[in-house]
Amino acid sequence: MSNFVIDISYGWLLLLLIPAVALTLLPYFRMNKHYRRNRNRVVSIVLHLTVMFLCVFTLSGMTFHYDTPNTENEILLLVDASFSSREAEDKKEEFISNVIGDGGDNYKVGIVKFGYDQKYVAKLSNDTREVYRQYVSSEDPNTSATDIAAALRFAAGLVSNPSTAKIVLISDGVETDGNAMAAIKSVAAQGTKVDVVCLAANENNELQITGVETPLMNLDVDSEFVLQLQINSNFGGKDKNVAVTLYDNGEEGATVSAELKSGKQTLEIPHTFSSKGMHELRFEAKDSVSEGDGDTVEQNNKYITYIYLDEYDNILFLEKEKDESQQLQLAFMDMGKTVTVYTMDIEEERQKVPSDIETLAEFDQVVLVNIANSDMPEGFDAILYDYVNRLGGGLFTVGGKNDEVDGKLVPHAYNREDLRGTLYQQMLPVQAVDYTPPVAVVVAIDTSGSMSDRIGNCKTGARAVLDALNTWDYMGVMTFADSSAETMDITPVSQKDKIRQRIDGISEYNSGGTVFAAAVNRAGAALNAINAPRKHIMVITDGQPGDYADFVKEIEKNRESNITLSVIVSGSIGADERANMIAACNKGGGQFLQASSASDFASMAFEDLKTNVVEEIKYGEEFSLQIETQASPVVKGITQAELDEIKFTGYYGTRLKEDAEAPVTAQMVPMYAQWDFGKGKVGSFMCDLGGEWSGEFLNSDAGKKFLNNVVTGIFPVFPIMPPDMEVKVTEDNYTTQLNVYTQLGEGDTLEVKVTPLSSEAEEFYSKDSVKVTAYDGNTRFAFDVICAGLYKIEVIKTSAEKTSVYTMYKALAYSKEYDVLGESEISGSELMTEIAAEGDGIVATDALDIFDSFVKVIHKDVDPRMVFLIIAVILFLLDIAVRKFKFKWPHEIIRDRKAKKALKSEAKR
Repeated sequence: MSNFVIDISYGWLLLLLIPAVALTLLPYFRMNKHYRRNRNRVVSIVLHLTVMFLCVFTLSGMTFHYDTPNTENEILLLVDASFSSREAEDKKEEFISNVIGDGGDNYKVGIVKFGYDQKYVAKLSNDTREVYRQYVSSEDPNTSATDIAAALRFAAGLVSNPSTAKIVLISDGVETDGNAMAAIKSVAAQGTKVDVVCLAANENNELQITGVETPLMNLDVDSEFVLQLQINSNFGGKDKNVAVTLYDNGEEGATVSAELKSGKQTLEIPHTFSSKGMHELRFEAKDSVSEGDGDTVEQNNKYITYIYLDEYDNILFLEKEKDESQQLQLAFMDMGKTVTVYTMDIEEERQKVPSDIETLAEFDQVVLVNIANSDMPEGFDAILYDYVNRLGGGLFTVGGKNDEVDGKLVPHAYNREDLRGTLYQQMLPVQAVDYTPPVAVVVAIDTSGSMSDRIGNCKTGARAVLDALNTWDYMGVMTFADSSAETMDITPVSQKDKIRQRIDGISEYNSGGTVFAAAVNRAGAALNAINAPRKHIMVITDGQPGDYADFVKEIEKNRESNITLSVIVSGSIGADERANMIAACNKGGGQFLQASSASDFASMAFEDLKTNVVEEIKYGEEFSLQIETQASPVVKGITQAELDEIKFTGYYGTRLKEDAEAPVTAQMVPMYAQWDFGKGKVGSFMCDLGGEWSGEFLNSDAGKKFLNNVVTGIFPVFPIMPPDMEVKVTEDNYTTQLNVYTQLGEGDTLEVKVTPLSSEAEEFYSKDSVKVTAYDGNTRFAFDVICAGLYKIEVIKTSAEKTSVYTMYKALAYSKEYDVLGESEISGSELMTEIAAEGDGIVATDALDIFDSFVKVIHKDVDPRMVFLIIAVILFLLDIAVRKFKFKWPHEIIRDRKAKKALKSEAKR
């Protein structure tokens, strides 16, 4: 014991001892000497004084403080044995040896090895030599992952004196599983300090497969597709190559070779499926560099994913009128699909339409042929919304026969008034609204000598163009005569004041001739640099070009880039010039307009732009579909030349939604659009497919391919989820957590069954029965998969009425432990530093640092007041007993017994 201190909270109360002693001794000393020297009186007065002292000490708040040597110091070394720390093995051994050597017998030392799991390889002991021997001869845990959080919790449970123990974490801080920062809080809460020793990983040459992009749409058997394989490497060069081989369900497929580059690169691997069902795709990469200079980690050279080719063949058709979808039905049946058709105009069939989500979920896809929102049975829109958004079903919508109002055709499907504010409109990838697509316009003003008295009218026309445009449009202004001069670059119309100032600044004219070709060439080049669905040149002139032939050539060149051209002529024009301008505008896809006054210029400029407004329904003029992106799966196997031969005569004008795609367009509007809607997909065709406006499209090879691509792409990627449950999956390396949202009645059970499909995984798990995890009444499941391979996961809900099963799949390529080149939010050293800070420890660089911060003494605080009170009560009672009864001292009792014994002996004599 050392540093003993008596602490008194209320020291002034000790003054009570004076009156207490006085009140006790005064009566005693006033007694006759004969009585006060009585042993009972002496003992009583001593007991009385002692009780008074104890009571006063208690009232004053007396406590004792002192230190004792800490003989229970414990050091638990938490050693990272995972794969990523293998390069620092020598540093680990050296540090452990130094700790054991410097600690001596004054400290208990223990060692835990950890990776994915933990092993207590040397129990806490003062015999440090035996501890080190056990550590050296011990087996490693599972080294394929690093769970620092579990290791910290495990170590915290091993120490016997948490407040004086210390955990020393020796690791590179590469965490693959768990949450170390959450675990360190609980360790620190029990008073155990955590020091850290950071192990720096060596950087070696590394090549790894990081991922695979599979096609977003469903695939057909015997149809070639391309897999995008991503690899990453920190070395490469002209003399270094990489070869990747694909295996489909164990059968060797294509091998692709490429020059190995430092950094990320993508390899395209072609493949064709020969059968439906599950396909485990395994990729193996090898570099051509000699051993010692090439790749160092084998585990990340293999990657596993899967594609499931399901047989989706149950289709629900809803049509407006009887047999309106007949041609489309036949096309579906030619693809091997089973079609169920209900006609909305026939009440008996209308009543057969699924009225609950369970019935609708039996279909793999819903096709709406010329169905307006008002045609749907009551509540069907909500069921359909849930079917696509939550369950992952597919929806395909097409147009059909139109209504006639006052002798004018009005669209039945995609009707703007019918769709406004409906759930149906929310589902579609297009908006049926009034709008004008963005346009980029260059106004080219003729400033030649013949235009000297017309510049004012031309500027009025340019201002009218500016006022007619929307904020999302673009406009440029150009003047030309003998040569073109770009007055203003193409600018967003949102900067209207800036454009207007430039127009107002046009004042000069050139006394020379008029050269149109150079102006149209420069205007076309400027428009080609702008991303807009429509690009237009508006030439304001007197219609007397000096280079008409070259002018026409430039128009035709611009048309190849979908740039249109109109001409507004100022004043009168000769018959020949007029004919030339009209011919030029026809080639340019625009209009020929003639103005004589400023007001004419303004109205005609507005009229020219008005042609850009998308009509709700447009028909009568022949057109062909245009492929916007040849890379889209929708146009796979189809060429633009094939589509050019098929003529359409009508479409519904709609606007593409922001997150949707339109792989096929016509006249700057989407003809087919699709998007992901929740877990499902929705595709919409802006025409009929019955032949009225679509002609022989479905009978052509291109049309059949197009429909097959569309329908296949809309089918679910995975089986439709049962409507009575929703499953959310969270993956963290080896751990998979399922949250199942469902209503459980009395007696209902949920079960999760995990079955390995890969041969290696089946062999691995045959040793342990970790295939099935079942919890009655629970809705949260977690299981670990630690062997690379493919797994089937089934969520099974069982009730008295039925059993619902939702099936999903999981592919584990390799542990994050082998993701050597991966980018993490926090580095290993940063994590270790945060652990030390949260654990009230240090980042140690030497073994002595561990002992410097160790607790060498234990500080104790003792509150004796309760003991004082107990003793005072006992002594008080004893005082009463002494006063009431006479007693003898022990030596007197012994003396009397000896005397009696002597008397008895004499009496016998």
